[in-house]
Amino acid sequence: MKEQDLSRIFIEILPMLDNFFFKEFHGVFDQYKLNKTQHKTIIVIGTFNGSHMTEIWKRMGITKGNLSIIIDSLTRLGYVTCERHTDDRRKVSIHLTESGMKIYEEAISEINKNITHKLSAVSKEEKKKFIDSINFIYKIAGKFPD
Repeated sequence: MKEQDLSRIFIEILPMLDNFFFKEFHGVFDQYKLNKTQHKTIIVIGTFNGSHMTEIWKRMGITKGNLSIIIDSLTRLGYVTCERHTDDRRKVSIHLTESGMKIYEEAISEINKNITHKLSAVSKEEKKKFIDSINFIYKIAGKFPD
């Protein structure tokens, strides 16, 4: 396979995977008045609770400035707290509050339902191949340099 073909596959598959895992939660989170990026941020923070800002923006593929704006809004809404490290004041850990954890748990439940629903459209063999492939990509991608 040519690198050009591989690039095209990545460009095409990224939105597909984004939709697969993070489809818009129409109606589910209206009560929280959060946008899709805020939802994703809560999901990432909940998955890696206590992570530093740097780890979060790298995982999300957004800029530090954008994450700061999102974290500020989530802090004002009472969904996250920020904790400066005593040994290095530049480091800030982000944690979900109790209400933020509630949103995270609901989001994970909806993501799992969405995954189950989407995988029900394929055979057991295709489902196994898909899961094995995702695990393989995750394992290999972890070896790539930044």
